[in-house]
Amino acid sequence: MNNILVHKEMNVNDKIYKYIDINYLIDMLKSQALYVANRKSFSDRREHGHKENIKNFFMIQPSKISKDQISYYEELSRKIKEAYNICVSCWTYGHHNKCNENILNWKCYGRNAVRIETTINCLISSIDSKGMTVIIKKVNYDDEKVTGTVDAAIFTKYLAYEDETELRLCVLSTEHHEVLKINNETLIKKIILSPLLSRQYNVILKNGLENSFEFLRGKIEFSHLIEHN
Repeated sequence: MNNILVHKEMNVNDKIYKYIDINYLIDMLKSQALYVANRKSFSDRREHGHKENIKNFFMIQPSKISKDQISYYEELSRKIKEAYNICVSCWTYGHHNKCNENILNWKCYGRNAVRIETTINCLISSIDSKGMTVIIKKVNYDDEKVTGTVDAAIFTKYLAYEDETELRLCVLSTEHHEVLKINNETLIKKIILSPLLSRQYNVILKNGLENSFEFLRGKIEFSHLIEHN
């Protein structure tokens, strides 16, 4: 547990959610593992450090920088570049509406999506990090250029993404991906089925999941939204 770090401003009892494809969920349930992809595989090119020119982080003219400062900036530059090459699992920390769902997230993940509900504490308790360092923190949204810190490079996104209300589980690894062993019964408190599918299909899906994974009985619910025909 000592190598799983949670930002001090976060309440570990807060609910968090993950919208995922149903096939991803089934793989997770069968394998008891959470796939954590490297940021380099994300579609948003800013996640790769695109347009984040390192020289723009520093406003001091080279002629005015001492040798010690040059060494410091070179090391910071190296660390920032590494921050764009680590493994990240994206969650969301809730929405400000009565049903607590986000139709944009549903549509983003497609018709075959489901939503897992848990808490930060349950997420932490469910993970076997295999000795790797894991950091959990909410994303900050800003319309200014990302400042030159490792924290900002990982946990800051442009203001246009603010509706995502994202929380990140960051594994300090530069591999293509990491697979964290998890206890699904500890992790999953509730599963919501997509409002983009018919209720008839969701009934079949619910029965199939509960028959295959007994611990899910009583934990699967239909969406409060009605988007299907």
